[in-house]
Order: sequence, then C-alpha cells, then structure tokens
Amino acid sequence: MKVKELEIHERPRERLIEKGANALSNVELLAILLGSGTSREDVVQLSERICRKYSFSKLKELSYEELIQIDGIKMAKATQLLACFEIVKRAMNKELYRVEFQHPSKIFEYVYSDIMLLEEEVLIVLYVGCKLQILKKSIFSSFSGFLVEFPTKKIISEALSCHAYGIIFVHNHPSGEVLPSKEDIEVTLNFKRVLSYLQIILLDHLVVSTTNYYSFLGHGLFTRDEEYNFLGDWDENRN
Repeated sequence: MKVKELEIHERPRERLIEKGANALSNVELLAILLGSGTSREDVVQLSERICRKYSFSKLKELSYEELIQIDGIKMAKATQLLACFEIVKRAMNKELYRVEFQHPSKIFEYVYSDIMLLEEEVLIVLYVGCKLQILKKSIFSSFSGFLVEFPTKKIISEALSCHAYGIIFVHNHPSGEVLPSKEDIEVTLNFKRVLSYLQIILLDHLVVSTTNYYSFLGHGLFTRDEEYNFLGDWDENRN
C-alpha cells in the first residue's frame, strides 16, 4: 500500500507526531528521513526494500559511493543519511579533549555511540594521559565477525607514538552477555604484563553490550595496587 493510500493517522510523519519517534518501525523512520520515493515506488516502499537488505548498523557503515549504488538513492538522499548518522555519533560522544575516565561508566558512555548498532565484535582501544584524558581512540574490527583479535604490535606502536600513560580496552558482545570468556581474561592479563615492561598501564578492560558492561578492574581481575586505585574505588560494595 502506498503512502497516499494510508489513512492520515497511519502515515509515518503523522504517527511520529502523535506517538513519538520510538513508536515507529525502522521502515517508517527511514521513510521520514528519505522524504520521498521514486517514480516507481513511494518512500515507504523504497524504505522497505532498503531495510530488507540492510540493518541500520550496516547502513551507517556505507560510504557515499556505496549509498548511491542503491537503486533509488542519489546525492540528496545519500548525503541526508550520512549527515544523520554523523549527527547521532557526535550527539552520543563528548568532546574528545574534555573526556576523563575516572569511572567505568564514563568509559561506557564514551564508546556507546561506536557500539550501539554493531552486530559484530570490535575492539576499541583508548589511549589516555596521566590525568586520564583521552589522547587517541582506535577501533579494530573482527575478521570473523564473532571473534576479535588483539593486534599487539599495532596497539603498542600507537601507545608509544602518542606517549600514552595508560590504555583501556573495550570490546563488545553483540549477544548481550557481558561476562568475559576465559580467553578474554587470559589475553587481557598477558597484555597487561607486556605493557608493564614498557611502563604503560592497562587501566581497565570493559566487555560491553548495548545495555550493560563488565569492568575487569571493578571485579578484581587486576592487581589492586596503588597504580589502579583511582578506578579501584568505584564500587563501594566490593570486598
């Protein structure tokens, strides 16, 4: 059924006004963003076709060149999509130079816009100065989509180049389960020992989902010495 054939209160824009954006389907949200269809299909039909092929997490990763290859998407619609996803990313992220990671929840907030739509695992590496201010952020994708690897040489090289005081690892579990695996723990503790030889501190490792996180440091998986006390006191109920 075309948009013009829908009752007024069933049309995407009217439904958004009446029900709020969170009540709309992905197709309806995309239809509002695109604004118009083509000579062959209206905007809802165009949006349905795009949503069948791409999830939002996949759509946001497409470049301009890739977007205009989609039938029905030309310069105007492609730039609208790119601008939309960039606005969301900026809105979710604090200004880089103002972020200080005094608490695991701040780390989670900072990376949320990077992981919120992902369907595969990634490793986010945060390089910080002695005042826990962010110096650099790197994101490493999983080759398999389900198992993320730690590119040791690359991480160490970047840490040295930006003179990092410490490193924070974050990796996501798209399944929603935030408990680390045995392999997660082993790799992390081994990496911590390697970094210690370079006088770089592994400050924490967060396993995150879109709703929760698990802090290695907060759960006592790192040695409790003076180097880590600034994050070690975040949980008052911890023994």
